[in-house]
Amino acid sequence: AHALAALGRKDDDAFDLQAAVFACALHEIPDRDLAPAERVMAEIAHTLRADPRPLEEALPGVMVDTFGFLGAQAQAYEAPESADIPAVLASRRGLPVALAIIWRIAARAIGAPFAITSTPGHVLGRLQTEEGPIILDPFNAGQRLDDHALYQIAARVGLEEAPALAFAPATDRAAAI
Repeated sequence: AHALAALGRKDDDAFDLQAAVFACALHEIPDRDLAPAERVMAEIAHTLRADPRPLEEALPGVMVDTFGFLGAQAQAYEAPESADIPAVLASRRGLPVALAIIWRIAARAIGAPFAITSTPGHVLGRLQTEEGPIILDPFNAGQRLDDHALYQIAARVGLEEAPALAFAPATDRAAAI
């Protein structure tokens, strides 16, 4: 509880998403060993750093092809482990928000401009490139979403357009909450 409170007092720029989600995991299961989860995150960061591809190819390639992260099956949506970051790191299956958080932590570890979006109805990732933002779906094998797909997502939640705000980056604090 003290670790969570200390994290909550930090400015958004200093907020440590990995520390926050691991503190939440310890809050739920106080005697949990986080070393395996920490090792996986370190392995992902190392693999991303070494990947020669452009980041928009390397990030989904490493997360999906190398490490096997995919969206949880529909029946697992109610299972707490589908949202629990250490459990998702072990199983490689999770809810959209859990996968997006893992992608964000990995990208941040290498200084990559990847953020979680504040998209209504489905959590996505936003990779900022020189050509502009690229929206990726960590739940669906890192699929790169074009304008048509973004408009479909917006329409599903009742928006007539795909406003930039719906795909704007969220703070790490907002993602953790």
